Amino acid sequence: MAASATDPVVGRIEATAMNVRRFALFAVASTIALGLVACATPPAPNAVSRMIVLYCGEAQIPDISPWSPGFNVGRPMTFSDNCYLIRHGDTWMLWDSGFSDELAKTPEGVVGARSMRQLRSVTLASQLVQVGVAPADIRIVAFSHTHGDHVGNSRLFPTAKLYIQQAESTRPSGRSRRSTASRRRPTRR
Repeated sequence: MAASATDPVVGRIEATAMNVRRFALFAVASTIALGLVACATPPAPNAVSRMIVLYCGEAQIPDISPWSPGFNVGRPMTFSDNCYLIRHGDTWMLWDSGFSDELAKTPEGVVGARSMRQLRSVTLASQLVQVGVAPADIRIVAFSHTHGDHVGNSRLFPTAKLYIQQAESTRPSGRSRRSTASRRRPTRR
């Protein structure tokens, strides 16, 4: 015999099903509302609002074993050299400046230490033009360290505040390095 609509068990099941549907609808609507609020909220004034990855050259390494001692002997690899242009609040910052733009004038690259071929097909300066940022607009330059593949274009930013590790700005003897990048006074934090 089928249960009737007036059966109390069927009524409770239907009421529970209705409550589950209402809860599911509420959960979906709440998720959508929170998503819309999050999208409409502007970033905090001091937050990173944009980061652009720039091509800053490459290094063709014929033997990567110096970077993995005891392994990969004779194995070649190409290392990418990226720089990062970061918009933080109303300030542009550049993390590393890559190989020198002068390398772009030598399409076959230049062979350096450990037979590493250093290449740069597009200049940093031209990439800044493409994104509408002049070197003078960059108020902060930070270098991870002072190797040539990181500080090659430091001269493009003579007025920028420089951030660099103290250990990278002086030799073990305490004398200043002779690179342009370290001639500017490092900012300590």
